[in-house]
Amino acid sequence: MVGKEPVDCLPPDVAAAVTERYRACVTRGVPAVHDEILDLPAGRRHWQTSLVPVRDPETGRIGALVGIARDMTDIANARQDVREIATRLLSLQDEERRRIASDLHDATGQHIIAAELALMLIENAAGDRPGVRDTVTDMRVSLAEAQKEIRTLSYLLYPPQLRAKGFEATLRDFVEGFTHRTGLQARMRISGEVEALPIEIQGMVLRVVQEALVNVHRHAEARSVTVILQCGAGDLGLHIADDGRGLRTRNSESTVLGVGILGMEARIRQFGGVMTISGNRRGTTIRANVPLGGGNMTGCAARAV
Repeated sequence: MVGKEPVDCLPPDVAAAVTERYRACVTRGVPAVHDEILDLPAGRRHWQTSLVPVRDPETGRIGALVGIARDMTDIANARQDVREIATRLLSLQDEERRRIASDLHDATGQHIIAAELALMLIENAAGDRPGVRDTVTDMRVSLAEAQKEIRTLSYLLYPPQLRAKGFEATLRDFVEGFTHRTGLQARMRISGEVEALPIEIQGMVLRVVQEALVNVHRHAEARSVTVILQCGAGDLGLHIADDGRGLRTRNSESTVLGVGILGMEARIRQFGGVMTISGNRRGTTIRANVPLGGGNMTGCAARAV
């Protein structure tokens, strides 16, 4: 308000914080934008304040400070609603995958076993009829491949439990299990004290790695994949690269991003992070970066693994 000090229209503690930001803007001498949460008598409000120092054209000294404040409460509440909905949808996705993995392992697996037993009866009844044994052998090979694929997808879809073994051990076991079940060479490198990460971020990283490896297995036609997790003082970096046929980047007109990739992006955005995808004939690379600080903790001490 023109002609009034912050203390004239704000509670004392809030006015003191606002005045300090004004002084900092004058000291630095450059425009500044602040997102603020103010506890006012009418309730908590979200404000965005833009400040511009005005200099005297003759002396060059700052003689005034011009500011514009916008009430962003409705937008902030809407964003919070979107985050809560996204969290719930991702949770439902995890639950649905857990159910599908269980059904694949139990019900569908039992049907394949029943089909194998039926093949044994057919083989015994057919005796030495020409072509029958060769057909039965081919069917057994197909059933064995189907059984292997079901076990692999069941493993990749079922989210491992973090709390039982710890984050690093769970992540390494998952990547090693991926190699064992798919035949792809997977390498894992971790640096930093990842165990210090909040359980929510640990779960997010595990789900992103899980989804990425599912995509590699199903679509990339790759021979190897590398997963690198770097936990630094200010951010968390995740790098996943395969040597498959490549994924066309978002700039390509024919790009179609699957639900899995969009889900990965949504999980990372929940924690203020960003994810990029690049691809060419030599493979696909996913890079994600999540800031550490505030609600995401202060950072990780460096430790090479």
